[in-house]
Amino acid sequence: MLKETMKKVEAAEDLAVKKVRDAEEEAVNIKANAKKKAAELIEKAGEDAKASVANKKEELKKQENAMADKAIKEAESEIKAFKDKASKNEKEAIDIVINALV
Repeated sequence: MLKETMKKVEAAEDLAVKKVRDAEEEAVNIKANAKKKAAELIEKAGEDAKASVANKKEELKKQENAMADKAIKEAESEIKAFKDKASKNEKEAIDIVINALV
């Protein structure tokens, strides 16, 4: 009976050792997978950030171009108004000179 008990104890110890090894191996695998997923998440976050920056730059460029177009149109409108006024003043000046000569 003692031999049977000893065999059972040894078998239990062997099983315990195996379970500890299996648990350690599983822990190593879990840690490796966690590191891999963390690296993937960090890489994806970096890619997303780059894409976001690129989109924001494009959006700002469009706004800049729209503002520049608006400013050019306003300037062209003012130039036309000045030219029209100058043309009118030129006609008035010619009429004054002609009337003064007559």
